[in-house]
Amino acid sequence: MNKTLKYFLIFSQVGLLMSCTSTPTPSQSGDEGNIITVTDLQNREITIDKTKVDRPICLGAGALRLYSYVGDVNKLVGVEDIDKAPFGVGTALRPYYHVNKDIFKNLPSIGVGGPKNQAPEKEKIISARPNIIISIYSNPEVNAQLQKDLNIPVVAVAHSDNAVFGEEFAKSITLLGKIFNKEERATELNNYVKAQKDELAKLEMNNDKNYVGCIGNWGSTNLLGSSVHYPVLDFAKTKNIVDDMAEFIHAKAQVTLEKEKLVAAQPDRIFLDGAGLSGFLADYKNDSETYDAMNAIKNGETYILLPYNAYYTNLEIQIISTYYVASVTHPTNFVDFDIKTKANEVTKKFLGKEIYDEMKEYSTAYGGYRKVNIKDLISE
Repeated sequence: MNKTLKYFLIFSQVGLLMSCTSTPTPSQSGDEGNIITVTDLQNREITIDKTKVDRPICLGAGALRLYSYVGDVNKLVGVEDIDKAPFGVGTALRPYYHVNKDIFKNLPSIGVGGPKNQAPEKEKIISARPNIIISIYSNPEVNAQLQKDLNIPVVAVAHSDNAVFGEEFAKSITLLGKIFNKEERATELNNYVKAQKDELAKLEMNNDKNYVGCIGNWGSTNLLGSSVHYPVLDFAKTKNIVDDMAEFIHAKAQVTLEKEKLVAAQPDRIFLDGAGLSGFLADYKNDSETYDAMNAIKNGETYILLPYNAYYTNLEIQIISTYYVASVTHPTNFVDFDIKTKANEVTKKFLGKEIYDEMKEYSTAYGGYRKVNIKDLISE
């Protein structure tokens, strides 16, 4: 660390100490009920003065998304560059960003962010003068050191492989509700997610040969990019053909198939994640004969899904996509199902706005959930 930054950090921390410490006491807050000790998602015990959590920031892939569901985004004092237009945003569809972009764009930068920049930029963080940090950095030592250096609470939240349907999501939402005096809101959201999970659990297993491709993860992909035990298909009670492929038995999440093996597998239908669909369309133009040998493509059994990942999982979209896949694979259970109505219900519950028509306009949404013919899609 150079001398200038070192002295900047020292003097900035002095200012932070005047307004917030990491070990508050009831006498400091004037109200014993405002001093709480929480256990975060990394099993770290953190003491917080709830009267001094009015200048939050969020670090890492998905932290701001989680906070936006529960906390007051107007209290944020900075965001990562990836959540500030135009850097890092491009045409990526992220509902939490879409709803709050006018707020985010005017906030100071607290670091680059993004999948390849998962380290705190302390100088920028200190300049924003936060009094609490919500972090999704996976390394507990990083969070503990950041708390020590800045002398303010650094609270870890988390996702799991099942994302919105995982217990880490519910625990994170509950934790945020407790810290920011939003317990009622946290309970409401957790109850809603549980209700969706319970409803889907009533479905019987569909054993058709399905495939989901074009799933983005730290960059774009094409039809060959898939995921083992993809939560959308798992909770829609149907299978992805890659789940039973020997070479992927020990794989976690994202996998890449060989084109010949995908063609030979002959899935009954294909679900296309919008994040990597452009890569597939480009590949199809160069090798349409190979892809047309697949019955699902030849018969038009191809369906668009809104992007699953964009700076980690789009949690609202995960629920919407699960219901859409379930409606396709279990048609008798969804006779009167309308994807727009369901999508608006979900975004209203998570973000307070019905935004399906707006989401459909993103280039990576390709007009929203629908059955498509690849040749027709290319000509659109």
